[in-house]
Parts: sequence; structure tokens; C-alpha cells
Amino acid sequence: MKITTITAHAGRTFNHPYEQYSNFRPGISLTAEVAGDADKLEKIRKLQTLAEYLADEVKADMLARLKAEEAARQKASLEASRKARSPHEFVVDPDDPSSEWCALCDQRKSDPLHGEPADSDEPDDDEPLGVAAEIDGSDLEDPDDNPHSQD
Repeated sequence: MKITTITAHAGRTFNHPYEQYSNFRPGISLTAEVAGDADKLEKIRKLQTLAEYLADEVKADMLARLKAEEAARQKASLEASRKARSPHEFVVDPDDPSSEWCALCDQRKSDPLHGEPADSDEPDDDEPLGVAAEIDGSDLEDPDDNPHSQD
């Protein structure tokens, strides 16, 4: 028997990273012609190794494209939700310095009502005043003396 061509095939099966019940089966087939005096077994090994390498490269390329597509889809979805929400809502993303969350924090820090508390000698609301106020009731009006009361 005279062998003149060699065909090597390599395939990969992997799950779709973002969908359930979906998978991919990329495959590579390589064909080479061999000379009559060449070491055919060595040529088969080299061809099969090349097919395996290319199948891994195709898988990596497909996964990278799927990841980029998913990122673009999520970004478009986020932009659509930003446009659809009311003007009083905001997206909380403390890791993104350009997000509305950081802008709101900066605005609150510069606002004297919401900014950092200033150092003062006034007591905090949580601390006791130190002087107990006593009420004896002598300052209270008698309800019978009130001209605005209706009987």
C-alpha cells in the first residue's frame, strides 16, 4: 500500500459560557501530501500536533469573541436602563470614578448640610447635655383659662 496523503483531525467541545444548553464543537482537519521516502509516522505526528494546536487556538478565539460580545451586550443593556429610569434614580457603582455614585458623593461632600461635620464645641446629639432639666409643671397653662378652647 502506498500512502500519498495524510489527514489529521482535532476537535474540541465546550459549553457556551453565558447560555445554558448550548455548546460548540469546532474542529480542524489538515491534509498533507507526503513524498515516497519520507518518514510517514513522523509526518502524521507533526500534522496531528498542528491540528490539536489549531483547535485549541480556535476555541480560545471563540471564547474571547463571546466574552467581548457579552460585555457589549451588558453595556448596551446598562445604557438602555439608564435612559429608561427616572431622573431621581442613579446607578450605584463605587468602583467606577465616572459613575453617578461618585458624582453624588462629591456633591454631598461639598454641600454644608451633608458634608463632613465641622469641629465645634457644640455637643453631639448622642452625648448627654450634662445638666438635667426639671419640669415642675408650674409654667403650663390651665386648660380652663385658654380662651381658644372649645367646650
